[in-house]
Amino acid sequence: MKHESVLGLNMIKNDELPVWINVLSRECIDQDGNIYPAITDPEKLMNELNLINDLLKIQKLKALLNKKRGLKDVISGRIAMELTTK
Repeated sequence: MKHESVLGLNMIKNDELPVWINVLSRECIDQDGNIYPAITDPEKLMNELNLINDLLKIQKLKALLNKKRGLKDVISGRIAMELTTK
């Protein structure tokens, strides 16, 4: 059953969205002691949600990515661009 997309996020379900926003808008400390500040800017928050949505899409379409070399390169490039801008 396909769910309604919220804000164009077709992989994040409506009931999961508040959880993602809550997690991203809080300061976090990982086990190595690195501090990740809370995301308060709505544009940056939406950017992170889009990245998570894309990563969930990649996970779901793993078999397709293995069959189509060009698509895998395009998505890998987009992820690399997102990670280098931070």
